[in-house]
Amino acid sequence: MTLIVGVKCQDGIVLGADSTATYVTPLGQPTIRQDTATKLHIATDASPKLAIAVSGPISLSQSYCTEVDSYIRHHGNRIVWRNIQQAKTELTEMFWKHAGPAWDRAASVARVVGPSAVNECNHHTATMFALDDIPHLIQFSAHCNAEEVTEDLPFVSLGSGQLSADPFLAFIRRIFWPDGLPPLLDGKIATIWTLKEVIRHTPGGIGGDIRVSVLEKDRNAQWKCSELTKEEIGDHLEALSERENRMREHPVQVAEPIPEAEPSAKVSAAS
Repeated sequence: MTLIVGVKCQDGIVLGADSTATYVTPLGQPTIRQDTATKLHIATDASPKLAIAVSGPISLSQSYCTEVDSYIRHHGNRIVWRNIQQAKTELTEMFWKHAGPAWDRAASVARVVGPSAVNECNHHTATMFALDDIPHLIQFSAHCNAEEVTEDLPFVSLGSGQLSADPFLAFIRRIFWPDGLPPLLDGKIATIWTLKEVIRHTPGGIGGDIRVSVLEKDRNAQWKCSELTKEEIGDHLEALSERENRMREHPVQVAEPIPEAEPSAKVSAAS
């Protein structure tokens, strides 16, 4: 079980995830949970310009990360897509090279063991990178269909925690940045806050440490992916706790009900 949260911002992209991995039997029965999974991958240390997150089978996540690493290295640690459509098309092809055979095998196995066979294929993916000096956040369906996160729909959540995350992200957007994209700091806070709340309230397999990667410009005005440190995430969590305490100290004031009007003398006499 997984939750991945992505937010498109005015000056970059934020991508976050929990760190829980659930072990399952071949028939889909959960066995144990480990809170040490790394679900965010920044492609190559030499030129960290692309990051990827996958919810679902670790096998597909490993294959996808290997593919994007190979692409970056093959092109001299650069991204050479001419436009965003080419990027979406080539990423779809990279991922489907692994997901397509997995779906075919699952269809064959399902005839013997039943629908649980498709659990090894059910996944979603998010990538962030910059192209033509514009940051992009792309989500991919279980069938590797690409969809870009836009200013109109500036956030995305993937994985089993989506049902809890989407309403909370929509609430944050309505309150804090109802029009347009948020600044990068707000994107970090929204991502961490959402992960914190879902981990706190969702029973089962979403948990562990919060991990966050950010795509932003460095001191040389070059786009770069980097991961927030535990200390940085801890600072944001502490600030969120303080904000929640202030909200608790100043509850919403409910207006007193308007008292009913006293009956007039004529009405009283008539009755």
